[in-house]
Amino acid sequence: MINKVKLCIYLANIYLFTMILPVVSRFLEIRVAGVSIFSVQLWKAIFILTTLFMFSSVLTKKNMLLLFYYTLVVMMITNIRRGRIFGVTIWMDRITIPLLIVILLYDLFIAKNDPHSLKLIVITSLVMIFISCIINIRGLLLNPYAARMVGGDTALEIARTGISGYGFHSGLPPLIPPLVLWAKKTDNKLQKSFLYGFATIVMITVFLGAFTAPLLLAIAGFALSMVGQNIFHKGYSIIVVLVIVLLLIVVPPNVLISKALLGLANIAPTEEVRVRVTDIETAISSGVEIDAETRVETTAEGRIKRYYYNYEVFMRNPLFGNRESISGDGHLFWAYQLALFGIVGFSALIWVLVNIIKTLLAHLRGEYRFFYWLSLGLLIVMGLMKVILGDFMFFIPLFLSPAILLYLQNQENSNNNSSAGSTPNQKEQLR
Repeated sequence: MINKVKLCIYLANIYLFTMILPVVSRFLEIRVAGVSIFSVQLWKAIFILTTLFMFSSVLTKKNMLLLFYYTLVVMMITNIRRGRIFGVTIWMDRITIPLLIVILLYDLFIAKNDPHSLKLIVITSLVMIFISCIINIRGLLLNPYAARMVGGDTALEIARTGISGYGFHSGLPPLIPPLVLWAKKTDNKLQKSFLYGFATIVMITVFLGAFTAPLLLAIAGFALSMVGQNIFHKGYSIIVVLVIVLLLIVVPPNVLISKALLGLANIAPTEEVRVRVTDIETAISSGVEIDAETRVETTAEGRIKRYYYNYEVFMRNPLFGNRESISGDGHLFWAYQLALFGIVGFSALIWVLVNIIKTLLAHLRGEYRFFYWLSLGLLIVMGLMKVILGDFMFFIPLFLSPAILLYLQNQENSNNNSSAGSTPNQKEQLR
């Protein structure tokens, strides 16, 4: 008879399968009582309700209590204003439910300290993401703008090609640091090549998705991961500082960044990405004109204006935020949340996120912690540039990335323990 832990683990994998590979539900429209049996919403509900029923003790843990507090605060603010946010159901589906899932996955696969279940969720998740990336690359080579159309008027036809939308492509960059670290750690040449290839495929997927901010963050994440933590240690740090100083003398940073961005613009997958990257280069080399009275406003200036707009809205009611003048999802996630829910609502969200991150960091040490900060940094910067929404964008940085790093850390500990207990001949064989 299947035990309750295994049942929840199976349900978690089925839910992740329907989330990461939605093409399955789009092709297999098998319905029972009007509900698709491969619907991500169906398996999400089954996973959440079953896990909460089987492990009700999770409801009393700090992360869950803080999530309840955040939910109540937002509902209280909405009630005080006697207005609606962009639909309570939509808000819960985009923020509250993804955070709930992250907490449940943590409790199942990390908190229970079971290396076998941790390995299972890491490997199956990565396999599903790899397959989804390949499907997306194939589809986007045939339909370059398709990722932006998922969810629009032609959503169904595009979705059936297997192409994912904004959430998938924007959620991929935080996956790059743990993949690169894994490639660095392994001594198996075939595995090393595959992992670097996997990271490259992730970057190609983001590139073809034609979303500018995720593309820039993916490149930055890969570059920082390749540099890693060790280069800043001991004598290397002096060399790094000297090289950076010499480079800044020979090539001013604005010129270096400008040329790099222009080079990226030349190979941009779509005209829209090319324009946006060129606009960023213009803002760096020529400065930013907020009112843009002397020329056409660039997209970079338009993004900065949204900060001013959100600030003005926030100042109308700093404590509880202001809904009346805000519409849409809000491209600047952190600024939008602050303007929408004020200090009270925003601080509740930050409290939840900080506590989840502290809980995850408690399991990591040394370079594993460093690479997790890289992954988190990409999420934080993404929120400064774009909107963060949906299951996948929270799943990668708040569960899968730390799960991969913890899996690698456990492997290293296991190898070290095996080596410590071996005879000299056995140690030589281990090497």
